Amino acid sequence: MDRMFMWKNVRFLIKYESVRTGWGWLWTTIFYFFFSLTTVSLLYSQSYTLFTRFAADIFFLAVTGTIGFTFMSRDYGSNWWKSHALSKKLTLLKSLPVTTFEIVFSRYIAYLLVFVIMSLVYFVPLYFISQWELLPLTREQYISFVFIWLGYSLACGGLYLLMELSLKERTYFICCVIHMFLLIFVVAGLQLAGIHLVEESMELAGKSSILAPLISIAVGGVIQAVCLRISVRRLDWRDAS
Repeated sequence: MDRMFMWKNVRFLIKYESVRTGWGWLWTTIFYFFFSLTTVSLLYSQSYTLFTRFAADIFFLAVTGTIGFTFMSRDYGSNWWKSHALSKKLTLLKSLPVTTFEIVFSRYIAYLLVFVIMSLVYFVPLYFISQWELLPLTREQYISFVFIWLGYSLACGGLYLLMELSLKERTYFICCVIHMFLLIFVVAGLQLAGIHLVEESMELAGKSSILAPLISIAVGGVIQAVCLRISVRRLDWRDAS
């Protein structure tokens, strides 16, 4: 009986998240389709210099790291770090007859629903538009390539959700900015060392069978699960007023 009520509450909370997203679904779909076209132009730059490799790696890390989050929604609209929309939402949810676990779990499920849909919006056009002339991949190898990156996406998504549920908006925003600069510095260092993430991941997908994508998804899933558990504790402690 308790489990039945839990799932009833979770379904209600997921519907609430969907309503809050509103037109964000449309805008996010448009953005990720545009990101797919932009990725093609980066990969097929006629020169494909060190700079274009750097830009491709940064773009891939930024785009795939945020798959699962919607743009132009009530939670992530313009100046979201100033509006306190997330804190106000959490205050409301914690006043309802639902548990902290149900609030967190429903948020992660809502994230995964967006994650699946936007992954298709981004990666499917990327496959059909491009001919993969730089590093040819078969259909099976391309799927491996996608799942390698989706593992990274799950890991980033878990960390972002943890920050969303446990930090005030301004602190959350500062952490995102720090994360962005860290990515830039790390990718720049890898570029200087001759390591290009997009190319390396394509080569890994071409050489390995299903081991690399399985490991990537497994690691990303474990990070999601750990972040979910921590999020429950942190939301219990958080003063969302």
